[in-house]
Amino acid sequence: MCDWRAGSLFDVVTFGLYLYQIGPLDSIWEQSFPALLPDRDHNYRCMRQLFENGPRIIPGLEAEYAQQAAAVSWAVMPLQKTGTDVAPVLVFLEPAKGREYLIGKITEPRWSTHDVAIMADSIWPRRSDAVRRVLRHRLAKRPHAADDTFRAVFQLVRFSKPEDFEFVRSCLDWIAPSTTPRLRFSLLSKNGEIDAVAQALGSNVGANYAPAADALLQWGHIDVVCDHLKAESDAKRANGIAERYTSFRRGDYFNLLPDDVIAVIQRASQAWQCLPPSIKPSPFNAPRDTTKDRAARWSRPPLGGDGR
Repeated sequence: MCDWRAGSLFDVVTFGLYLYQIGPLDSIWEQSFPALLPDRDHNYRCMRQLFENGPRIIPGLEAEYAQQAAAVSWAVMPLQKTGTDVAPVLVFLEPAKGREYLIGKITEPRWSTHDVAIMADSIWPRRSDAVRRVLRHRLAKRPHAADDTFRAVFQLVRFSKPEDFEFVRSCLDWIAPSTTPRLRFSLLSKNGEIDAVAQALGSNVGANYAPAADALLQWGHIDVVCDHLKAESDAKRANGIAERYTSFRRGDYFNLLPDDVIAVIQRASQAWQCLPPSIKPSPFNAPRDTTKDRAARWSRPPLGGDGR
């Protein structure tokens, strides 16, 4: 029996995920996940019930959500019909079993493209081919909602194989011009076509060089970024790129990266070692005690295999 109106289930789900999002508050509700750990097995079973049936199984939530939504002056999304928003909780409680469950569920035709993208995001950095096939199927034609299109294409870039390159690139035409470069740089970097991405590191516009640096770093081309920094002459751009480098090198994004990419980043130089003597590192990029970095104590929970 799941008591949605008391204890950790109320804090994390009823309030944390649904009612909390009505107000203009920080939506990073994942910070409350550890509250579910003391009774992990029970809470995992409850999360699966919510995933399968949607938030309307929580007694009184629909009426309370509508009442609070009516009391505010800004636009509020309707209460979700499906429970896929708890996918991150499933994989937090059970990193391997939760992902295996989602991989089995993502193939069901009842989900919207939005739901599929949410599940794919939670399954990553597992590289399941089942997820790849579902995303390709959903993007065989353009989704109706622009946000769903971006989410699905973003996930397909992650899960794609080399033979998907042209298919994914054709989907980029559906994305808003302001966000296309980030996805295009990521697609190129993943497939080893890094010349155009590396060239963007020399742009005078932060909206170009920052996503280019991110794309190279997220697919393990950290040496390319370091080599660029060694030849940099513009202090602002150099420190801007180095800030992205520092964030990756200290392990800020390790939970989002495949293990092989993490291994490459851990072997790389620190950002201040890449900057030329003529460039003074910003405080963020300056030499520091790296033994306290997340990268120095990184240990990933088991995610399971990718046989499906």
